Amino acid sequence: MPCHIKFLRTRCLLGLLIASFLLVIRLPLQAQSYSKQLEEVERIFTTISANNSYVADLNFHEGENIHLPLGVKRTIGGIEVTVAISHLELAEEHTELGVYAKAVIPQGQDGRRSILFFGAEGVKGTHTGGLAGELKLSLLHDVGISFNNGNTKIVLKGGELGKDNGAPTSPTYMTADCDGFKSLSLDAEVHFPTSLLVKVGAQDESSPSSNAVIGHFSTVVNH
Repeated sequence: MPCHIKFLRTRCLLGLLIASFLLVIRLPLQAQSYSKQLEEVERIFTTISANNSYVADLNFHEGENIHLPLGVKRTIGGIEVTVAISHLELAEEHTELGVYAKAVIPQGQDGRRSILFFGAEGVKGTHTGGLAGELKLSLLHDVGISFNNGNTKIVLKGGELGKDNGAPTSPTYMTADCDGFKSLSLDAEVHFPTSLLVKVGAQDESSPSSNAVIGHFSTVVNH
C-alpha cells in the first residue's frame, strides 16, 4: 500500500479517536459548568444571609448607598422566598441587573426541605438600579419532591438561565417585582407507583419510569 494512503488512513483514525474523546468528555464538562452555576447562585444567598443584607423592597432611590448582593425575604404559605439583585451594570438610560430567587419548600427528600433556585440576567432596571415592573425568573434546575413515604414524587423541570430581560426558559418560573415575590407558576409531572394507580394501554418496560404512572398538572401560587 502506498505510504501516502497509509498516512491518510492514520490521520482519519486519529481524527475519529479525538472526536470520540471530545464526545465523551462534553457531557461531564457541561454538567460541571451547570453545577458551578448553581453553586454561584447559592453563594449569592449565602452572602446575603451572612451580611443580613435584607431590604424592604428593591425600589432604590437617588443617592441611596447600595451594597450588592441584597434581597427581599418573604414567607408565603409556608414557603420562604428571597428575591435578590446580585449585580448591576449602568447603561445610558437604564441599568441591567442580575436577578435571582430562592424558594425553600417544607417538603423534601428524607424529611429535608427542598430548595429551588430561579434567575434571569440582562433585566432592565430603573436608572437608580431598582426593578422596573414585573419580571419572570426561570427555574434553573430539575427538582424532585417526594411525598407519601417516597412513593409519590413531583418533578419540576428547570431551564437555562434567561438572558433576555427576564423571558422565562422554563415552564416553572417565579414572577417578581420591586416588592419581591408576586407568584409562582408550577408546571410539574406527578409520578405515582403502579401499586396505587394502574397504567392504561401499552407501556415501555425499558423506560426508567415504567414502574410509575405519570400525570401532569399546572398551578399558580399567588402572594
